[in-house]
Order: sequence, then structure tokens, then C-alpha cells
Amino acid sequence: MLPFLQEGDGLVVRQVDWQDIRLGDVVTYRFADKFPTRRVVRKIDGTLVLWCENWPARRFRAAQRDVLGRVVARERNGSWLKRRDPAWRRATRQALIKFYGAALVKKALRIGSKAKRKISAIRNRAQKNASSSPSSPSS
Repeated sequence: MLPFLQEGDGLVVRQVDWQDIRLGDVVTYRFADKFPTRRVVRKIDGTLVLWCENWPARRFRAAQRDVLGRVVARERNGSWLKRRDPAWRRATRQALIKFYGAALVKKALRIGSKAKRKISAIRNRAQKNASSSPSSPSS
């Protein structure tokens, strides 16, 4: 899947109330002297956690005061795609599935690694206990 936004795309950005920002929305925000546009993957208190498909391992944050607006339309090669269009909604779903799917895989791998270490520690203790315990007398 190509990234939803590409270099050279034209964007229409409209102001949005903080409470109206939803997971999957594409927002533009102020970061130093730049105005990046990224997808919302989490909303925590007064901060957005943002992600873009062309840097899948990176996460970005934007404070409420830095959000300039939500992208409502994208133009590419003379063709417009609007926020309410089925293709836009499909791209939003696919992006969120990709993001959260990768997050679940990472979490599962961490849990598996932790379980493997615990099992190894239990085996080591059991072997240590077995070798240090006195043998039973033979009759």
C-alpha cells in the first residue's frame, strides 16, 4: 500500500475543534518552523500521537495548541479525494489496521520473550535445586 500522502499532494486543511479529532484523522500541526501532516493514532489528554505510513516505526506527538487543522481533501494529479469518500475511509481503516497490527505483533513478541526468560529462570532454579538436594539413601 502506498502512503496516503505523497510529496506534491495538494491538501485542504480546515480548523477542527479538539473534541472532534478522531483516530485515523489526518492533521496538520506546527513543529518548530515546519507544518507536518500525519495520521492520529492516539489521543492522550492534550496530546496527539501521530504516525505516517512512510515512516512506520516512528511516532510523533503534537500538543493541542499546535494542531492547525484536519485534512478534509487531497488532490493528486488533478484528482480530488475527500474525507467522506469511500476510498478515503478505506485508506483510514487500512492505515489503522496496519499501525495497530504491527503494535500487537511487537507486544506479542515482547510477551513471548518475557515468558521465555521466566521459563528459563524456573528451569535453572529447578536444576540447581535438584543438584544441590541430598540424594535419598538406598535400602
